[in-house]
Amino acid sequence: MNKVLIITTHFPPDRHVGAKRPAKFVKFLPEFGWQSVVLTMGEEHYHGIDDSLSENLSGCVSIFRPKKWHVFGAMTLGRKNSKSKLNHRTAWKGIPLVKRFFVRLMLFDFGWILSACVRGAKIVKNEEIDILFSTSPNPEAHLVGLCLKIVTGRPWIADFRDPWTALDIFYTPGYFKRGIDRLCEKIVVTTADHITAISRTLAKNLNKLRNCRNKNNVSVVYNGYDKDDFDEVDDTASSAHPFTITYLGTWGTGRSPESFLRAMGKLLIQCPNIKKQIRVNFVGEVKFDQQMHALIEQVILEENLNGVVNMIPFLPYKRGLNLLMHSDVSLLVVSLFHSRVGCLSSKLFEYMNAGKPILALAPFESEEAQIILAAGAGQVVAPEEVNAISNKIKEMYMNFQNGCLSNGADAYVTEKFERKKQTSKLAAIFNDLLVNANSGEKRRRTLPLC
Repeated sequence: MNKVLIITTHFPPDRHVGAKRPAKFVKFLPEFGWQSVVLTMGEEHYHGIDDSLSENLSGCVSIFRPKKWHVFGAMTLGRKNSKSKLNHRTAWKGIPLVKRFFVRLMLFDFGWILSACVRGAKIVKNEEIDILFSTSPNPEAHLVGLCLKIVTGRPWIADFRDPWTALDIFYTPGYFKRGIDRLCEKIVVTTADHITAISRTLAKNLNKLRNCRNKNNVSVVYNGYDKDDFDEVDDTASSAHPFTITYLGTWGTGRSPESFLRAMGKLLIQCPNIKKQIRVNFVGEVKFDQQMHALIEQVILEENLNGVVNMIPFLPYKRGLNLLMHSDVSLLVVSLFHSRVGCLSSKLFEYMNAGKPILALAPFESEEAQIILAAGAGQVVAPEEVNAISNKIKEMYMNFQNGCLSNGADAYVTEKFERKKQTSKLAAIFNDLLVNANSGEKRRRTLPLC
């Protein structure tokens, strides 16, 4: 069986949404003749842990988690247990001014990059790796992939789950950092033997960065859904439950529920008698955006939605799916900016497989809207049209009351987005690259020695 080294900063049990994609590739690649070896970060660096994400991983998968190198011993003042003895401010004061300046200048997590490059080179040799596959965010994964490509000469695929520099508008790096990011992005995109992306728009944008250098070397591999994740989910809903709308995912960085909440408030003013018969679940954090968190709380208060909207900061993945299956409508929110830069919500495909009608607040030109409409998976409303959103919620509520709420997507269209089928596309790319690499090696061996 051929071997691929998967380089990722997010991998189970990391609860980050980015951990699911590489985990599903690891699960299904053996069915297409590829064994995965994983190079990732230590669990101590994860934002949170969700052990349910590890359930489908085979016990024979080799996972390497190299420790970060402390580039400056002064950061810990030479003490192994400095974290327990010194607070960050004390340790920072102990660093000489020049080193302090350089630490601030470090634009990436070089402690992990250096460690991962050294360990990765050993893995490629010892495990007889055939293909390198890096997936981002975070961009550190691609920088490790670039290094190993140069050192080992193995074919390399760079996978983009999100844009790299196009999201700078939310993270506002300085001019120097932005310039370095763009340079690194350009080097990665033009050096990789193949690029994969989670949407057509993102693939198109990455093609522009490659200056049309072989458009066939950029492919779309969607996130998709895994049917096995739904096998243990109880989908028997009580006939007496209120009309329930559920949103799975984070808020922030341009993604806001304000229009939906305003629309819900408008509906309850028009029809106050249905307030006790409607429930809304927001499952997920408000991420890195304190203003958004305050705004959501303010709008809920202004629209008198206390008791209607239930905010759940975190649920393990399987419990989130269980809540989704016990709901009546799945809510999707897509911003115009995210659709233009190629972000494609991974929850869309799980919504489609859940079989609940989707209420998508999305630009009609967005890829999410096109997929939903093509599959007949729900309704699409412009995200800024509060009146239209309110009317659509009312329409879906009335259909629920009358027992004629649509059951969701067309199975023929939905099946195209199975994780297994998307993994088969990735395996085909691996096979092509390996054949090309082997044929190139044979040609070099047959060249005359003159």
